[in-house]
Amino acid sequence: MLRKIINIYRNFQKKKSLKVQQQQRQDYLNNGQIPWSVGYLDFRNEKIFQALQNKNNLQTFAKKQIPPQFGYRLDERIVEYSWIFSQLPQEKNKILDAGSTFNYDFIVSQEVLQNKELSILTFAPETPNFNERSISYVYADLREIPYKNEYFDWIISQSTIEHIDMDNSIYG
Repeated sequence: MLRKIINIYRNFQKKKSLKVQQQQRQDYLNNGQIPWSVGYLDFRNEKIFQALQNKNNLQTFAKKQIPPQFGYRLDERIVEYSWIFSQLPQEKNKILDAGSTFNYDFIVSQEVLQNKELSILTFAPETPNFNERSISYVYADLREIPYKNEYFDWIISQSTIEHIDMDNSIYG
């Protein structure tokens, strides 16, 4: 019963939040598409989601090409995710996201991940998390990964390794 109430509340919050997000995305577009301004992240995430849904786009990336004007006025994440997802096989396998760049609803909901055993290795707990989707979370230092060798079929560390041993306090 409690789970049902929690799901009803989450759905209400999502609907309320969607209206706010839509308005902020529109504000971003109306105000000159200035990167990192209000609405930018929602707009970018929506574009990444759409790019990952586009089979032709992923086929272009699989050929080590980038479509013309792809990701215009967006940061590198749209290219990184598109390239990574163009490389993932369809069959079931184990994936480690070393650095937690997959820990977003618009990423973990991608069809190609549905038959994967996804583990997310991050330094500390994050919200949101997707335990209800059977995603495994492990909290550890990337310099001391707590898995045996060859446990995973794929290890993805997107824009993460360059931050190890650096002052990352600007990220919160």
